[in-house]
Amino acid sequence: MYDVLKVYWSEIQANEGIHAHWAELGHAMLRLKFAVSEFENGMKHLIDLHSIYRVHYQLENYYVRVYELRERLYSFAAELLKTDKKKAKNMLLKPGKKEKLLFAWPSYARGGIDPLKQVLQALEEDIAVRNIHTHDTFVRLALNEGPCWTDIEDLWWDLEEDATSLAVVLKLVGEQGLRLVEKYKARIEYTDRRLNEFLKEALMPHL
Repeated sequence: MYDVLKVYWSEIQANEGIHAHWAELGHAMLRLKFAVSEFENGMKHLIDLHSIYRVHYQLENYYVRVYELRERLYSFAAELLKTDKKKAKNMLLKPGKKEKLLFAWPSYARGGIDPLKQVLQALEEDIAVRNIHTHDTFVRLALNEGPCWTDIEDLWWDLEEDATSLAVVLKLVGEQGLRLVEKYKARIEYTDRRLNEFLKEALMPHL
């Protein structure tokens, strides 16, 4: 008997070029959209404890995918600049590096700098949440019950013996959750539009 499936780490090799980075960037965006759609689907089907676990899982997955998209963007920019990812990130994020960025950036793709920075700015809030989740605590969902916030999993444990009240609360959580989903959707749609504007400029000579 031999192993037929394994966990592995996907890494673009130096000789694969801009098209490989483009492909990974596209896949990252698709996975981010999928995470939002799964989060939305979970909110529509909040009925038991497992469905609450699923919603929390998909929320975590969303923040993982946001981080993945940003890292793929830095890798793509590094390939354009013919430098390493850390230097590309510094040039994009630090105002004092603007002139160096313009000097290093391919002239044909300079129209894509602003859309790229708009994408990074749109992701900034979610990246901050992701970093807190990873290093300090864990992202959760809570419902405002007047003077306090209660974790939606705790709501389940508090009301598990009262099916009627539990159904009412889960319905409310689902409705509020879908409002939250709309905010994520709007952000990702904006990000996708700006990303396509950037890629249109950056990939022109490579198509």
